[in-house]
Amino acid sequence: MRRLLSAALSLAVAGFASAQAAVIAVETDDTSVMVGDIVDFRITFTADDPAEYLAEYFLELFYDDTALAFAGVSFLDPATGINQVDPPVTSEFIADFGADAIDGIVDLFGITGNSDATLAAVQADDFVIATVSFLAYAVSSASDIGLDTIISDLGGDLDVEFGDDVVTIEVVPLPGALVFFLTGLAGLAARRRLA
Repeated sequence: MRRLLSAALSLAVAGFASAQAAVIAVETDDTSVMVGDIVDFRITFTADDPAEYLAEYFLELFYDDTALAFAGVSFLDPATGINQVDPPVTSEFIADFGADAIDGIVDLFGITGNSDATLAAVQADDFVIATVSFLAYAVSSASDIGLDTIISDLGGDLDVEFGDDVVTIEVVPLPGALVFFLTGLAGLAARRRLA
């Protein structure tokens, strides 16, 4: 049975509109994980034009909590080690980033403390907005991560397109658990024969 994890992403994106569009995508390095593993999903932003930048966002992830459990989130771009939406320069405003997880829904939000001019000057053109981690705790033939984006004009108009908007993983049982189970059954059978 397919497990659907869909994301509704509401972004306020600032910058100058271009003939092309910025791309928001979801990606992972894992297509198959074992029960007990942590699987990371990266939400990425790629600007088509250096004048495009991301100033704030709201991300709502709906996931199947019968197979996956929310384990945490990082707002740091792994390539640079900084939060690209709020680069470490003197902020003019108060920045706010956070995540709440309740009943199969993860709400992620972020707003920069920097000015538009600062973001345009220092924000990378291609970066990870957030890395969302889940614990795979039950076997599933397919767990999907879907990305659905709604753009707000709070920070200006910028066209955004989707890159990979669905990533599917398979959660498989631990091989060691199967061996342990079969060994236990063999032990019970041997004990029964001896008794």
